[in-house]
Amino acid sequence: MTKYIFILYFLIFNYQSVFACKCELIDDIKTEFNSTDVIVRGKVISKENVTFISTLNKKGLKKINSNNALDNDKKEFLKNEDILRIEIEVLYTYKGKRLRKNIIVYTNRHSGTCGYKDFEFGQEYQVYLSKDCYFGFNYKKANLDASSYNGFWTNICTRTKQFSLEEDKELKKLMN
Repeated sequence: MTKYIFILYFLIFNYQSVFACKCELIDDIKTEFNSTDVIVRGKVISKENVTFISTLNKKGLKKINSNNALDNDKKEFLKNEDILRIEIEVLYTYKGKRLRKNIIVYTNRHSGTCGYKDFEFGQEYQVYLSKDCYFGFNYKKANLDASSYNGFWTNICTRTKQFSLEEDKELKKLMN
């Protein structure tokens, strides 16, 4: 019996390692600047766990709901609160179109699945953002794209980090 409990424990707590995040190297600042949709300096004003389905706008919901081919695991993932929804007050925009004063940023809440979980209330960050979900490939049949989401996405494979004056200076140089 103990053997079965151990196996069950191993399977439950190592499920994420099957999909473990693997960042080769985080790109240098110039490469990351050129390949990132939006880069901001912002202050975290709220943080909560949400479902993946809540990250989708009406267009995205329609795509997911019109696709009856999602397997059960993917349907269950839609309902789990595995996503961090961070509201950020934009203090400075290094790259990207004019943004609202507050933006929504999503990331997986588990670092093993590339989530940047170090956001803390009241702290400032340089956040490298994509308009597209970095694990949207899980829903290929739904054809989700950047226009399917309510906000931006980030992960630990980007240069997203707590505010650094040195990074600030380098980003401002790249803006010209």
